[in-house]
Amino acid sequence: MILRTSSKLSAASQRALISMPQVRGAVQLVLIRMSPIRNISVPRFSCVFVEYCFGQDEGCQIATAIDREAFAVPVPIKATGHLLELYGNISDSTFDGTKDNGPIPTASWGAVNDFYLLPGGCGIFDKNLNSQGFPNPAPLSTLHSWLPKEVLHLASLPLVDRVAPGKSSQATLQGQVENIFSVPVKVVSGDCMLVIYGRTGNGAKDNETQVIGLMGP
Repeated sequence: MILRTSSKLSAASQRALISMPQVRGAVQLVLIRMSPIRNISVPRFSCVFVEYCFGQDEGCQIATAIDREAFAVPVPIKATGHLLELYGNISDSTFDGTKDNGPIPTASWGAVNDFYLLPGGCGIFDKNLNSQGFPNPAPLSTLHSWLPKEVLHLASLPLVDRVAPGKSSQATLQGQVENIFSVPVKVVSGDCMLVIYGRTGNGAKDNETQVIGLMGP
């Protein structure tokens, strides 16, 4: 279903990204409906905007210090149409290891960034939100077990920093997503876009994601 993944964004994609707010340490998924004729955007119908941290239990809006825990961000879709493309940037960074932050990784570490479409609604993922509307952390294996059978895995961008034994790592891992669907994905009002963010290895890190879903009729 995915036609290609590219490190170079189209001109239209670049213009859309430039228009997005640039916020450090934020996870942002923006779904935009686009005119099929003029390629002009109309108001965004959904946006996730919060900072997620791993390997420490404070310093972010949502954080977990427990190994192998992850976050699943549900985004209800409120319009019917077709998903044409996912594109944008993902950055996962370590902290500086000072006393006010979590430790620097002392082994190879990485990040899990997966995008799914859940037909019919967000289900249990919507019920896993706290009183502020942010997802509660849960083991990555648990989040995967909650995925329904009819789920569509739209995109994945794992990031890895390989560290030699006995060494530590302070780094920023970055990647680009440009997944154009050769067969546009049908979406119906009430469906759910789900993004799962996780960490592999040790140490503390935060996640910054700006990915757009391009919609058509």
